[in-house]
Order: sequence, then C-alpha cells, then structure tokens
Amino acid sequence: MSTLVEIDDSSSSYDKLKDLCKENVIYFTNNERNGSTAIANSFEQLFENIGNIKPLVFELRNVYHLYDFDPSIPGNGYRSYVTVVDLFIAHCIKICNQMTANRDSFFFRKAFYTKEIESCNQVMSALVLCLENLCLLIGWSEPGMLFAGNDTAALELMMKIEPSKLCPFYGRCLAFQFNESLQPALKTIAIMMAAFSEVYYNENGMLARANTAWNCSKYMLNPELRARRIVNVIQYSSIEFYKAFLFLGETELLKSLPNLVSPAVAINRLIAIPSKSFLYLKPDGQLFEIQPPLCHIGPASLNVRLIAKTKREGMVKNILIF
Repeated sequence: MSTLVEIDDSSSSYDKLKDLCKENVIYFTNNERNGSTAIANSFEQLFENIGNIKPLVFELRNVYHLYDFDPSIPGNGYRSYVTVVDLFIAHCIKICNQMTANRDSFFFRKAFYTKEIESCNQVMSALVLCLENLCLLIGWSEPGMLFAGNDTAALELMMKIEPSKLCPFYGRCLAFQFNESLQPALKTIAIMMAAFSEVYYNENGMLARANTAWNCSKYMLNPELRARRIVNVIQYSSIEFYKAFLFLGETELLKSLPNLVSPAVAINRLIAIPSKSFLYLKPDGQLFEIQPPLCHIGPASLNVRLIAKTKREGMVKNILIF
C-alpha cells in the first residue's frame, strides 16, 4: 500500500470531488445523448455517498491518535483505514477529471465511464459500511485499546460484510490503494489467479489448458467477471490451490513476467561489490575508513542488484556481472 501518505485533515479533497460530481450531473442532465441519464444518476449517487462517508472519516480522525503505539509513532489500524479512504477519494477525483477532459470528444466512451463511476459507488458504499463498523468497534472497546474486549462483537461485525460487498475491490478499482507503478502487476496477478482457478477446478484438464488464453482475455476485458471469480476463489478454495498458484512463479515463462508488466528501468544489472575497504570524507573534513562486511566464510564480494529508473552521472560503467 502507498504508505507515507500525509493525511489532510481538511475537507478540500472531499469538497473537490463533490464539486466535480455536481458539475457532471448538470452537464449530463442537460445532455440529450443516449446514456446521459444513467451516468448523471451515477454521479448523483456518488455525491450522496460522499456526504455519507465524510462525517464518518472525520469522526475517526478525531480519535485515531488515541490508539497510536507511541506519540512519536503515529500509526495504527484506524489511521491506515482513513488513509485508504483518502486514497480512494483521490482515485475518484482522477476518474472524474479524466471524464471531464474527454466528455466533449467524439470518441468519448460513455458506457466505459458509466461503469467506472458505478464501480466507485460500490466501493464507497463498502467503505462506508466498514467505517460504520469501526465506529461501533471504538464504542465497544476500552479507551486506547485497539481490540474489543468481547471477541464475539468483532465477529458479528465481520459477519455483516457479505461476500458481494468485496467484489468491487477486485474489479475496476483493483489496487487503487497502491502506487500506480504497482497497479499493472497486481492486476495481472488477479487476472492470472482467476484464469488459473478455472484450469485448476476444471475436470477436463486438457480442454481447460487449451482455453487458458481465452480465460485470461475474458478476465482482462471484464473486470466484474474477474471480481466475482476471485471472491469465489477466496471463499471456497483450499490451501492446495494457493500452493499450486504460487508454484507458477517457478516456471520459466512467469519468471520473465515482470519484464512485461512492470515499468521499464534504465539499469537492471547484477553486480558484485569487491570486498575492499574505502575511505569516506566526513563533513568535518576527516577521513573515515569503512570496512567491508564479514561472515563465517571470511571476506567475500557483496552480490547486489543495481536498479535505477534513469542513468545518473557517476554510475560505474565497468561492473562485475555474476
């Protein structure tokens, strides 16, 4: 997840999203093209959901500092959940900005953006439900205690969350809480898991393997179908399925997968740093000798991987590849 995100205590991002929703409702209400009514209704629902989620977030913000491990370490589960909600608000703003920029275009994909907004509504409804449960959990817990004294109370809250509520998190909004550079890789893993589950549970193994390419393409083109399949797998699959899925990473084909789905880098080299001491010039002008690391086998080169997004001045040209 994208950590180190500074939480903004103001309501600027929520107000900005509400303004975008109102502006789009007005635009599509006055638009007589086919499908405009559906997208306007989706924006109206999103506007209402923002009004529901905003007071719950600020209620949690007022008390989450009481659950920090230490005043100098501001971190706990309540803070993490508020961060996830803030990241989702930023995701919604991004979708709305894209729609606003493209809605006057002749090639505007109205059906696509309608499904995007509907998916955002579903995720926000699920986040509201979880926020309501967290506020209840705070009321049932001792002051400053993360866990409720009554274990059955927390279990009852978990039982309220139906499996269907989880589907939006594995559909079009999959990985919204992660950095954009990670999202393509996580979506690829989700597609592969959904497709692999059909192969794993299909009685006709040969036919299923022959349809693997088709399964991958349908789960890539239909996020809702992928989400339902993944939630079903999470609910009913055994540990043997996950072991078989993880074993796919050992195949030669999938070892090259990061080169296909990950962002390209300028340098990705395996190098060996010689086991030699070197002098470091300290700020006070004195030289300090840094010794190489030692282990039970004695001095040895340090095997590392050099990864850089861009080539920088001063990088070693002649490196020892192992």
